Amino acid sequence: MKRRRYILTSLVLVTGAVHATDDLQHLMSMTLEELSMLETEMKTASRFTQKLTDIPSSVYVITQERIKRSGARSISELLSLVPGINVSNFSDTEQTVSIRGFHDGLYNKMLVLLDGRSLNSPVYGGVYWADVDYILDDIERIEVLRGPGGTMWGGNAVNGVVNIITKSADKTQSNLLAMTVDKNGEVIANVRSGLKLSDGVYGRAFYKQRNEKNTTKGDYQNWWRRDVAGIVLESQQESDSWTLRFGANQSHYRLDFPKYNIDQTTGTITGVEADSGIVNNRSAYVHFTYDHALSLNLKANYGVWVQHDHDQRFDAPASYTDYNLESNFVYRPSDELVISYGGAYRLYDIDFATYTGQYSLYEYPSNHRIYNLSHAQDGVSNVYLQSEKWLTSNWKLLAGVKLEYFELASELELSPQLRALYRFDDNVNSLWVGIARSVTAPSYLDRNSLYFLATRGSDTEDPALIVEMGNSNMDTERVITSEIGHRYASDALQFDSTLFFSSYSNVRGSAYTGDIDGYANSYLYQTSDQYSVESYGFEWAAKWQLTQDLSLYTNYSFLHADDYRRLGGMQAIESDQTYSIESQQNLSVQTLWNITPQWQLDVSAKGQRIRYPTDFNYSVPDYISFNARLAWQQRHDWPQVELIFKDIGHHSGYYQDAYQQFATYQSSYLRVSYAF
Repeated sequence: MKRRRYILTSLVLVTGAVHATDDLQHLMSMTLEELSMLETEMKTASRFTQKLTDIPSSVYVITQERIKRSGARSISELLSLVPGINVSNFSDTEQTVSIRGFHDGLYNKMLVLLDGRSLNSPVYGGVYWADVDYILDDIERIEVLRGPGGTMWGGNAVNGVVNIITKSADKTQSNLLAMTVDKNGEVIANVRSGLKLSDGVYGRAFYKQRNEKNTTKGDYQNWWRRDVAGIVLESQQESDSWTLRFGANQSHYRLDFPKYNIDQTTGTITGVEADSGIVNNRSAYVHFTYDHALSLNLKANYGVWVQHDHDQRFDAPASYTDYNLESNFVYRPSDELVISYGGAYRLYDIDFATYTGQYSLYEYPSNHRIYNLSHAQDGVSNVYLQSEKWLTSNWKLLAGVKLEYFELASELELSPQLRALYRFDDNVNSLWVGIARSVTAPSYLDRNSLYFLATRGSDTEDPALIVEMGNSNMDTERVITSEIGHRYASDALQFDSTLFFSSYSNVRGSAYTGDIDGYANSYLYQTSDQYSVESYGFEWAAKWQLTQDLSLYTNYSFLHADDYRRLGGMQAIESDQTYSIESQQNLSVQTLWNITPQWQLDVSAKGQRIRYPTDFNYSVPDYISFNARLAWQQRHDWPQVELIFKDIGHHSGYYQDAYQQFATYQSSYLRVSYAF
């Protein structure tokens, strides 16, 4: 193997619907599509609340009822309900999530927020989805912005922003007990209790535990345990409100990996043997937000949060503390004009657990990273300004820019956007267009790490060692994306479509630089930013209300991507390949049926078809998968019982990405929940 590259893939899945016990509950729990003609609102696109149909961007919302009826067991699994998002399994306990391509385990082109608090690691820039967890019943909605979101949110919001918004404390005043079990003995338990502390002040405490196997097949069935706990305190007054959130989570599991042996005299790999290690990850956070009306037309939002992580994962072994301070202002001088502005500063203090002074090539295990520094401190500062104005009753214009400074790379970046929306007189159709630029924040993994990978060899090939070095001279990755979209919303039918074209520069990759002196069958690579990517795609989502109790949802997405290497860059011994996607198509169909006031039946199907160039060494077999959920609840004050079947009929498993390292099999589980 003479070159390792991060592979491009992507996109889409499905949705959910609702049944309630009276008219008020029905209105409060209506899905995005049902409310699209009324008052469905979103905050993530512009940092202030506005109607979904007034946003000239590719946006999507998963409501709580849809979360409930999805049958999902994790937040990452929920994201497969969003058009344009690709979710695949690295194991039964780990998922890879991406938006619009670049699908790999170190994906760094999506910003993920929990109630506005960034979950992206400062070490590698991405999100470790196995540790992104919350009681799903207490998630109010998930807002997704597809496409560049850097003007409002800054670095890493290159292909999109995912904002997980939990319920306010006054909406969780009941107690909740919930448990999910399956035939393999896996258990997910949830406990929550809410209370009213005084007039206008509410609180809740929650705890969640997961005990799961990383795989139910094969020889390496390791148990993973995760614990999540937290407290939310909230005060809501007429002109002021504040929220204090603090909590912690931990995960514990054994991980198997190969370990190579090298003869120090000859430098030859004498063998590769199985090894294992215990991984313990811990984090704790405190997050305070304060909203204040400075005047009738000017509102302010202030936020401060501190998070400490102790991470033993092999890609990012470090302990780090993350400090963030931000202020945001929304000025409405008239009904037609909204001006948003603000700024933030984020400070990282990192102690790396593994660094070059501790190890040599002779003793370090495979699939691990070490770093060329033991301690680091850097920060990111930004200011932004954006204006949105209705020029007429039909035309809306949006223009904004963010100025952001990355201390790690000593680079000052601009993230501008310009968008327009036209609303037809029928109030059913609307068109929007936009162009935006965003950047990916630099990471220590790309700039300061060494990665070790040992191959076991075969009858015809000797074992080999591959080492990849970081590159401190890398520029920030950049993208310019153009989009055009259409929305249609009537009483019985709603659909949303987006066509996009993206041009990426300084894309991270890996280039072969030569053999390692003194080591046989050892190859050296270096992280490189000398790649560019051009992609285009189409995303479409629709809902058809067949009857009052039966809904049909369909999503489709298409992606094409070309990867290029700049000339005159790092020289390789052999000619460089470029990896492209000729086409990736994803289609999903879901029906949601309220059989009776007590019974619900939800059935879905999803399929994927990916085609790569003929000289590409990987392939993904086409697949189609079926899921079903059957739920019963006699009355709203009774327990609810759910029986959920996943990937029906896949007894032999199927693969979802080009690496084909993990197969997904049929599974089923029982969930019982009781709110009182």
